[in-house]
Amino acid sequence: MGGHHCIDNGMKSVDEIEAYFCAENINKEDICHNVLIVNINKTYALLDNIYESTRKSWAISEKTTKNIELVISEYRGVFRKVYKPLKWYKDETATKRTRWIFDGIDVSDKYPQYINKHNNFKKRGNISPTQIIWGRKQYLLGGIK
Repeated sequence: MGGHHCIDNGMKSVDEIEAYFCAENINKEDICHNVLIVNINKTYALLDNIYESTRKSWAISEKTTKNIELVISEYRGVFRKVYKPLKWYKDETATKRTRWIFDGIDVSDKYPQYINKHNNFKKRGNISPTQIIWGRKQYLLGGIK
């Protein structure tokens, strides 16, 4: 039956079950890089492509795009993929607020500390599909420029 709790009760692949139920929690303090976390729940269901669901179109500042080291895809509360943005550019189809798109590469194998982890610090009720985390190394180096 569709509706309430259908994410919890619908058919899933073995990989999906393992990712969801075996994922360890990750805390904000565990993130050492400047990351943009993108919740792709709605777009992934439409596109069925994690990269395309992750790369566009986000309402963040141009200054932020210059400081982001990694973009993490979050699906159903679990971090699934990590991308290294190579180029950011404005989404020309955006009508109200400037939105950004990135071209990047999948670097999930280089950052296993972020893969299949539950987002333990997302505030309940947060409607924004993005979170920006300034990693610990910025604070150790004297702050963000």
